Amino acid sequence: TVEHGHAGHRGFYGSWTQAGVPAGNLLAFGALNLARGLPEPAFYSWGWRVPFWFGIALTIIGFLIRRHIEESPLFEKQSQTNVVRENPLLTVIRTKWRNVLLVIGARFAENASFYVLTIFTLSYAEKRMDSELVVRAVMLGSALEFFTIPLYGILSDRIGRRGVYLFGTIGLVLFAFPFFKLFDSGSTFQLNAALIIFLGIFHAAMYAPQAAFFAEMFGTNMRFSGASLGYQLSSPIAGGLALNIAGIFWKWNNGAPWLVAGYLAAVGALSTVSVFLASETHKSDLTR
Repeated sequence: TVEHGHAGHRGFYGSWTQAGVPAGNLLAFGALNLARGLPEPAFYSWGWRVPFWFGIALTIIGFLIRRHIEESPLFEKQSQTNVVRENPLLTVIRTKWRNVLLVIGARFAENASFYVLTIFTLSYAEKRMDSELVVRAVMLGSALEFFTIPLYGILSDRIGRRGVYLFGTIGLVLFAFPFFKLFDSGSTFQLNAALIIFLGIFHAAMYAPQAAFFAEMFGTNMRFSGASLGYQLSSPIAGGLALNIAGIFWKWNNGAPWLVAGYLAAVGALSTVSVFLASETHKSDLTR
């Protein structure tokens, strides 16, 4: 998507791939809510499978799209001139290892905070409130994020990827403790505000520039290998362990959320440093 995007609009083009996450959230939670509207015996016998049926349909659609999508003209041009590496993965590790580490670090806050504040909070809320309220708050936040992601993408084209990204990471550091204050307030309005602010403002600011930012860190001859290596290595470390870490901290703190909030502030600080150390890329030439 970024390679197909016109120069000066790559952040906007790339942000639409990121908007798939809040759209997926809305579909998933929406399907679950529809299923929960069934009588209890029907829900437990077949209703819980409804979201998975939708998932099968989306998988088929995704497969058909991927079968017919064309490579970007930029990649095709480099392929014809024999510039594309025979082993781009090794080339990335040897020559661009620093950028791979920066991508891993930059993703930490976005990935870990997303799982903690949209999934862990469902368990955290069990003895405090109706979990349906949390699901609705996540849906509201996701609905807003679907629109703010492309707006942040446009902003990243104008002021740069790092500025938008840093707004999100620093925002997470500052909002980690107030989030749980709002969440525990007992007010539905403040609960909605907590997840709307997190998803629609701070998470969107981290997530929107990622596609363009990470792609622009690597040359065409190793772009897919470099961006995906850093992006995917971060997932099991940041997102994959986030729920376990949050659960352990929650038990250590006797059910209080403050160690979890401290963890979120820490990953926010890690990503802030990583993004700060990365070079600005929004005016870079992708033909390199």
